[in-house]
Amino acid sequence: MSWAWEKSISASQQKVRPIGDGATQAYVVAYRRYVGGVMMPMRLDITITTTGRIIGFMAKNAADPVLPPVTVGEAEARKLSEKVTGLKSESTLLVAQQVGGRWLPVWLVGSGKNDVTIDAVTGQHVPIAP
Repeated sequence: MSWAWEKSISASQQKVRPIGDGATQAYVVAYRRYVGGVMMPMRLDITITTTGRIIGFMAKNAADPVLPPVTVGEAEARKLSEKVTGLKSESTLLVAQQVGGRWLPVWLVGSGKNDVTIDAVTGQHVPIAP
């Protein structure tokens, strides 16, 4: 029998990051899938102690949505974000996100104090839902 997550994980990128320190140190093993440079909605995070004990687990098994092609590049998304916030951008991430009931590729642009989402198809600012 096949595990339902097997296909999702096999096509994903794995990143390991430490959290805490000393006797309380643990590691988060995060699995994310990217299609055409866009991070898909599937998520799997496992938190593991230094002794190998699983102490946390977060999962979202979602099919990859069909997205329109990305037409707004990272540099343009940064410029558009700076117009909205008046702040220099510090980070970007291209993700699949539901906007008005449709899946779209959007740029998450971080400025440290005011993060912005930019539609990667139209270049329009997409307000972040609370």
